[in-house]
Amino acid sequence: MSGHTIRTLEQLQALYAPVGEASIRKEVDHVHPLYRALIEASPFAVLATSGPGGLDASPRGDPPGFVIVQDEHTLLVPERRGNNRIDGLRKRGRAVRRATARAAGGDAVLAGLTRSWC
Repeated sequence: MSGHTIRTLEQLQALYAPVGEASIRKEVDHVHPLYRALIEASPFAVLATSGPGGLDASPRGDPPGFVIVQDEHTLLVPERRGNNRIDGLRKRGRAVRRATARAAGGDAVLAGLTRSWC
């Protein structure tokens, strides 16, 4: 590696310690009960979508509990009128990837990535 240019993933990984066990274990394919409590306490979320039309990240906010955990694989996020761009809803009828990030106060942030059909 010359200078400060990183050209490969291996060069980047060499700059960091191995990933800790707790960081590996927290990655799950469902809403863990501890994560559910964080989601239900959060007054803010960012809904990000990726599809054929590109990427979109839409901030959402309401009183805590506005995101409903229907089951361990389903979050219900209300659609509110905002700027009327409906970027996330434009992907309706297409397979898309969605990510959400929620903050419940302090430094607590939870992020998730799912595939959905909208």
